Parts: sequence; C-alpha cells; structure tokens
Amino acid sequence: MRIREHLKKVTHVLTPEEKRKQLIYRYFSCPVYDFLPTGELSLIIDEFRADRKAFKDSRNKKVEALIPDFYF
Repeated sequence: MRIREHLKKVTHVLTPEEKRKQLIYRYFSCPVYDFLPTGELSLIIDEFRADRKAFKDSRNKKVEALIPDFYF
C-alpha cells in the first residue's frame, strides 16, 4: 500500500542569493523547476486480489472518505 501526493511543477524563480552565487561561482547551478504540494492524495494498493488499485481525491470525495471501500 502506498500514499502519494500529487505535485505541481512550476518554473523555478532565482532568489537573490542564487543570483549572487551564479555571478561568483562558475559551476553553480539551480533547479529548473520547483515541485509544490497540492494536497491531492492517492492511495495505491499493490495487491493482486484488489478489484480497484488506486483511490484518488476528487472534487466530491477525499481519499479518507473512501476508506470503507478498501475492505476486500
């Protein structure tokens, strides 16, 4: 069983400190993207007997509300 949080990928904006380091250090590198938490969860069941393998947050229901459906 795994719980995964979906992440939002956004372009990294250089901080003043990172800009300064880029000027000073020749090989200084920064990430291209930042990954931000969204609060959307998925529960993945890696059991071969499971009828349903993934439960995800939706507009109408959160993963927590689907817990009774986990019983096989």
